[in-house]
Amino acid sequence: MRKILFVVMVAVAVAGCGSNQERAAEVETPKPKMARLEAGAPVNLVLLEPLESGKSAEGTKFKMALSADVKGSDGSIVIPAGSIAEGEVVWSRRGRVESAIVNQPARLAIKVTKVLAQSGVEVDLKTAERQYEFKSENTHVAPLSLQLSAPLSEEQRSALQNLSDNGLAALDDPKVRQALGTLPIQGKAQNKGKDPITSLGEKVASGRFDRIGSQELMSLTTVSNVADSVLDKLGRMLTAHQVYAPVGTPIPAFVAHETTITIPSAPIAD
Repeated sequence: MRKILFVVMVAVAVAGCGSNQERAAEVETPKPKMARLEAGAPVNLVLLEPLESGKSAEGTKFKMALSADVKGSDGSIVIPAGSIAEGEVVWSRRGRVESAIVNQPARLAIKVTKVLAQSGVEVDLKTAERQYEFKSENTHVAPLSLQLSAPLSEEQRSALQNLSDNGLAALDDPKVRQALGTLPIQGKAQNKGKDPITSLGEKVASGRFDRIGSQELMSLTTVSNVADSVLDKLGRMLTAHQVYAPVGTPIPAFVAHETTITIPSAPIAD
């Protein structure tokens, strides 16, 4: 009888322990919370693809990225830095040498449309004016102090031209990614894992490109800077009286409408 009673007591204790563990797990599991984005909240963007007056046709869609976190009214991060935003070219006119005489200078204007928040909700964006016009004073990106430690191969030059002509779409090609990832840039940081340009290109090729990591953004800006320098893009644009917005060009934008977002409990990975 005592043996039976002892077995019953042990069973009850084990069951109680399991029940306590389940309750503890329920208590410890963080739940998603709701956050509110106020209309007019600032959203700092940078171009991920170069745009050029006349060459970038009206209606062309392009990618941007957040350069800083966007926080909700309670201070929580609603849209993390690196999130991908979309825009569209709305005015693109090529300049000509005689533009000053006929009063038809080069024009390049865009509208920003949306960005993906953490939970996958699309947040509408806007600029202060109905459209944002690029001019010489707002398209200047401080050049990086870059030097090449060796001459470029034909494959590398071709890859830089491809990136300049086609933007992020160029990274669909594994050969372009490989060539750009091996550019002989003096003082280039050595990455222990996968090259950032390679990982960025794989995201683009997969169609699941909703966020760019800080190292990927830095590498893209660096490689684009090399392309502009090697191809003398900026010099040719000034000579030809064009408007050119390189990768990294900042674009001030704002949240268009008040939006409520569900914030996931998992931490944000870079």
